[in-house]
Parts: sequence; C-alpha cells; structure tokens
Amino acid sequence: MSSINEKLAQAQEKAIQLERQKKLQDNRVKEQQRKAEIRLQIIVGKMVIKHFPEVLQFQPRQTEAENRREFILLDDFLALLAYDKQYVERLKSASKSIRLQKKQFKNVKNK
Repeated sequence: MSSINEKLAQAQEKAIQLERQKKLQDNRVKEQQRKAEIRLQIIVGKMVIKHFPEVLQFQPRQTEAENRREFILLDDFLALLAYDKQYVERLKSASKSIRLQKKQFKNVKNK
C-alpha cells in the first residue's frame, strides 16, 4: 500500500509533468505564430516590391538605429497612408472595383 508521502510525491511529479507539457505546447504555438508572421511579412514584402520596385533602393543595415535612418522615408510614407483612414477606404474601394473589372474582362475574353 502506498503511503501518503508516496501519493503526494506522485501527485507532485504528475503536476510537474503536466506543467512541462503545457510549456512545450505553448512554445509550439508561439513558434507556429512566429513562423506564420514571418511568412506574412515575406508575402506582403513581395507585393510591396512588385508594385513599388523603388523600395529596392533601401538596403538593410547592421543595427536597428541604422535601419530606422535608412527606411525613414518609407516609414513616413506608410505612416501617412495609415493616418488618412478615409483615403485608405477610397483606395480599398477602388481596388475592389479594379479587381471586379479585371474579372469581368477576363470572363468576356474567355467567351
């Protein structure tokens, strides 16, 4: 028969194992989220470069401070764009309209 001390030790060991498993799962989830964010950054970056190839003039630097200086014009441009919510909404609307026109043109072309 197990003594109370043995049962307590077993319960503590089980609690430690459960905590380890929870930490491992949390770390896996965080890593998946980090990888998904990196994939998103790459996709968005490629789209920006496709439509604004002039951003290729910017070169990554060695330090965060150097990068801030290098990319300040791009950062200011994006900040200005984000600031004007009405303009962003107009751009979204125009984008949907253009996408619809392209789709209609493609349908006509394929007939």
